[in-house]
Order: sequence, then C-alpha cells, then structure tokens
Amino acid sequence: MEIDCEKMKFTITQYEKEKNHDVLQLNNDIKEYQKLIEEKIIERNQLLSEKEEEENRITEENLNLGRIFMAIDNINQRCLDGYQKIKQDYEDQNKEKDKIIKQVREEKKPFKLQQDDENFDIKCQQASIKLKQIVQNLNDFKKIIEGCRNEIKNKQK
Repeated sequence: MEIDCEKMKFTITQYEKEKNHDVLQLNNDIKEYQKLIEEKIIERNQLLSEKEEEENRITEENLNLGRIFMAIDNINQRCLDGYQKIKQDYEDQNKEKDKIIKQVREEKKPFKLQQDDENFDIKCQQASIKLKQIVQNLNDFKKIIEGCRNEIKNKQK
C-alpha cells in the first residue's frame, strides 16, 4: 500500500511538473504572440501615418493646382474686362478653345479614373489657352503703353 501511495505521489508530481511546464511554455508562446501583435500594430500605425501624409500631400497639391487654375481664371477675366474696354478680337481663340474642349470630350472613356484624367486634361488645356490670351493681352497693353510714351515724347519735342 505504501509503495502504491509512493508511486501515485510520484506519478502526480510528474504529471504536475509536465502540466506546469506546458503552462510555462504556453505563457511563453502567448508573450511571443503578443510581441508579434505589438509589432504588427506599430507597423500598421506607421503605414496609416504614411497614408495620411500622402493624402495630405495630394490634397495640398490639388489645392495648389486649384489655386493656379483660379489665378489663371482671375487674370484672364481681368484681361477680358480690359478686352471689352478696348475691343480686342478673341473670336479665333475662343473657337480654338471650344474645338479643343469638344475634341477631348469626344474621346472620353467610361472609367472614372480616365474621366478624372480627362477632366484634368481639359482644365490644363483651358488654362493653357487662357495663359496664351493673357500673354497676348499683356503684349497688347505693353504696346499701348509704349505708344502712349512715344506720343508724350513727341508732344514734348
């Protein structure tokens, strides 16, 4: 009986040791997995931060592009106001502008990304046409000012 009891104790002790070892091993595994989870969370946060920075950069670039287009429109409108005062001829340029816009619209494709690109292309072409008009207006105003200066010089002689 005593021998059976000793065997039983030994068996129980061995069993407890094995189970304690298993528990320790599982705890170690849990710690390793927690470290992996923390690393992945840090990596995810870095990627989210990079994504946010990229979105902010893109937003800033779009904002700047919008400002450029608005500035071109404002300058063009001022030139057109001056145009109405001095009655310059812009019909050919407006026809060219309408022709380019019509041509780009005819070539439209059904994809949203392509539509955005084409919309951007249209805006760029319109801006280019307006910039050409602005340059012409500035050259015309420069000629007018030079003509006025020459008239003043001739009157002073």
